[in-house]
Amino acid sequence: MNRRFWVSLRVIKLSIVFVLLSSLGSTFAATRGFDLRLGAYTSNLGYDEDSGASNSGNTIGLVARYASYQPLSTILLDLTYVGGSVDYEGAGKISDIKSELYDARGMFGFSFYLNNAYRLTPYVGIGLRHFVADSRSDISTTSVAGYKSEQIYVYNPIGIEIIEVKEITDATWVTGWRLEYDSVFWGQNRSRLGAADAYEAVKISQSGHGYRFYMSFHRFFGEDGSGIMIEPFYKYWHLSDSDSNEYPGFSSDHESSEWGCRCSFLFNTSLRINKNCFK
Repeated sequence: MNRRFWVSLRVIKLSIVFVLLSSLGSTFAATRGFDLRLGAYTSNLGYDEDSGASNSGNTIGLVARYASYQPLSTILLDLTYVGGSVDYEGAGKISDIKSELYDARGMFGFSFYLNNAYRLTPYVGIGLRHFVADSRSDISTTSVAGYKSEQIYVYNPIGIEIIEVKEITDATWVTGWRLEYDSVFWGQNRSRLGAADAYEAVKISQSGHGYRFYMSFHRFFGEDGSGIMIEPFYKYWHLSDSDSNEYPGFSSDHESSEWGCRCSFLFNTSLRINKNCFK
């Protein structure tokens, strides 16, 4: 195990301690429930390497989230799949490259209430992000053959979710926020030049970090907790090669930014109560 891995484990332990300490002296709700969201995802994605190569384009896809709120714990599950096309610039230009992005996350935390007006949920967990852009069937404007590029991150999300607590009636609007830091304790940048996946890929180990910010607007249809949610967001990643001796003279250090919006149908029983229940 490399030093970065053990540092990440210590971060996880400290995060758990933070969650426990944050819960002390706070008001736990007597009512528990779940939060289910299913919807669409659209974004603008940018990727830039220090070598000068870059990809940019738009994505569209599906997103799902399930949260379970129990007396002493909260479990959060997030799944995202998007596809689209990106434009490459570097050794010439290539347009409309097929791309896909997968992001799966599982988190654990505690929920408590502040001034009977906000529900706070600090959390930690583990996530897997996999981005693919495949231009092997294309030739750039400078007659350079395209290649398949993959970025795989295994990361530790550490964050907090804040949401208003209101009495749920017809046409109720609820606002929420989520702030998160992502520590990448294992990453790999793969480049495959051959036309078939059987060809050996260039694999470079990486480590780094990221962060993300969400602001959500929940519009409930009635006391049953059903409604819709609009959630603009911004995400950022920065990764560096963790072993410069793997491929001397070659670097795949890169950063990636993404901004967009998630629009979901939701069914929420965790907020389907009068906030006086928290007293």
